[in-house]
Amino acid sequence: MRNRLRNLLKEINLSIEKAERFAYESKKAADEISKSAAASPSQSGDREHARNQAFIYAQNLAKFIKLKEEINNALTKDVPVKIEVPCYIKVGFDTGLVDEFFLVENPVNLDKMKLISTLSPLGKSLEGKAN
Repeated sequence: MRNRLRNLLKEINLSIEKAERFAYESKKAADEISKSAAASPSQSGDREHARNQAFIYAQNLAKFIKLKEEINNALTKDVPVKIEVPCYIKVGFDTGLVDEFFLVENPVNLDKMKLISTLSPLGKSLEGKAN
């Protein structure tokens, strides 16, 4: 019954692998640039850029890990009667359009799936509603 969350977890795990690789490579590049640019004030911009890029990748990895923990915790629980975070939601509109997404506390950018934050107006309006 929790297959959609399991599929989301698979996508998160793939994204974590990529994020780990990017974080490692950017940290390595920042270290190399800081060594070569240490004696040159004109390269301080390169050094700062590389350091900030490594920081951004590390933050991105941390967000994916938090989301993974959120999904893993939900998978240990029974399927809720009311909308509880995290969950898969399919909404039909009067116009006939249908939208599908996951309501989560720790949203990240995934290519194949749409994540909506509980802090968004839509997230706030859905939380606690009956399925």
